Amino acid sequence: MSSQPKRRQNPAAPLPSSPSGGQPEWSRLQASFGRGATYTEIVQQALSDLIVSLELPPGYRLIEAALAESFEMSKTPVREAIFGLVSDNLAVVEPHRGASVSWMSFAEFEEIIFVLNALQGPALPLVVESISDESLLETENGIEEMVAARAAADDKRYARAFYEHHAVLFGAAGYPKLLRTVNSINRTHLRYHRIFVTANADEWDMELDLIVRRFERIRERDAEGAAQLTQEFRAGHVERSRARLERDEGDIARYFVS
Repeated sequence: MSSQPKRRQNPAAPLPSSPSGGQPEWSRLQASFGRGATYTEIVQQALSDLIVSLELPPGYRLIEAALAESFEMSKTPVREAIFGLVSDNLAVVEPHRGASVSWMSFAEFEEIIFVLNALQGPALPLVVESISDESLLETENGIEEMVAARAAADDKRYARAFYEHHAVLFGAAGYPKLLRTVNSINRTHLRYHRIFVTANADEWDMELDLIVRRFERIRERDAEGAAQLTQEFRAGHVERSRARLERDEGDIARYFVS
């Protein structure tokens, strides 16, 4: 596999159409955040969703003027949203080229898994100790949403529930910086998750089984068992993902640099 990606030519094209056929549905985007959300927050989330789903592939140029026209707003919140995407490693800004969707790498994926293990493993005892009945119920409801999304083969719905599940779970630790860090890493992780988990039925089922069994350990106040299940799954997941990339399953190598 080449160490350099093929550079696609991405003109100032509009964003992918909404299900109703026009540009992104502003009222729907705003409703999903609530009326208090800023334009920057809404645009960043909309672009992040498109990047994670690979509707905006690596190399896609994020041209402020074109995006501002698509969202029917000034360039300032679009520029701020792009800076947020750069912070989440979903976009890059290059001299004389501007902003574009970042390319993926297996080294970044391995680092994401390593950091998640380093953060979440030590945090699980505190989660088990601190989690309230209300948060346990919210976590269980989130798992039911993931199960329903898997049954419907709805990867976008599953990704949203996956992200929220981990936010609730590790929010229970009571450390805001931990939660912000886990959330930021998971925003980067979701693009790899789309390729290595929900694009493969067997891997998807294995991950969901892990999440269900880990929740049972947490409800039983067994932090060590929950951490062990997670680490064992992730170790195997990294190796299975490496093999899929080497085989170029589903033409996924086109999104990666080596």
